[in-house]
Order: sequence, then structure tokens, then C-alpha cells
Amino acid sequence: MFFFYLGALTIITSGIWLFFCLYFFIKHNTSPNPHQTPRQLVTTGPYKISRNPMYLGFLDISIGLFFIFGNWGFLGAALAFYFITDRYTIVQEEKILSERFPQAWRQYCRHVRRWI
Repeated sequence: MFFFYLGALTIITSGIWLFFCLYFFIKHNTSPNPHQTPRQLVTTGPYKISRNPMYLGFLDISIGLFFIFGNWGFLGAALAFYFITDRYTIVQEEKILSERFPQAWRQYCRHVRRWI
């Protein structure tokens, strides 16, 4: 029962975290969609802690589902999500951001880690 509640708490807090992250995209009048050209580099709020806080939220949801259901597939999905996101998705996004905001991006990367 402990793991069920831990999983539920993880999913709920991760959902709140994701909406908190979205708020900063809205506040800066830019899109969280990685397929759209960013208008602003978001570096405030949760983006002061991690360059990819939304991906952390999605990762945590998979881990929470693992805790609730005890199904190793959710943990496997979390690991696959991490590696695909880290090696492909984030690399592509960082390339776009470094080209669009070269000086600000370099400064941001010096102070904020990719994950946490």
C-alpha cells in the first residue's frame, strides 16, 4: 500500500509541476512545442533548476505508475524515455536554442544542468 500512495503522490506532484512549467512558457509568450520556433529562452521558475523540467515531470509520472502497478514495463518505459529524450530530443532542442539565442544559451548552460 505504501508504494501505491508513493506512486499517487509522485503522479499528482508531477502533474502540478508540469502545469507550473507550462505557466512559464505562457508567461514568456512562447510555445513548449519543440517543433515550433521559440520566441523566448525561458530561464526562470523551474527552468532555474533544470533545463528540462517538463521532461523530468514526464519521467516521474512513469516512475509513479511503476510504484502504483508494480509493472516493470513502466520502469522500462521511464528508462527508454530518459535515453531517447537525452540522446535525441534534447540534443535537437539545444541545437535550435543555441542557434536562436547563442550568448544567452551559453550563459544559461553554464549555470543550469540539463536534468538536475
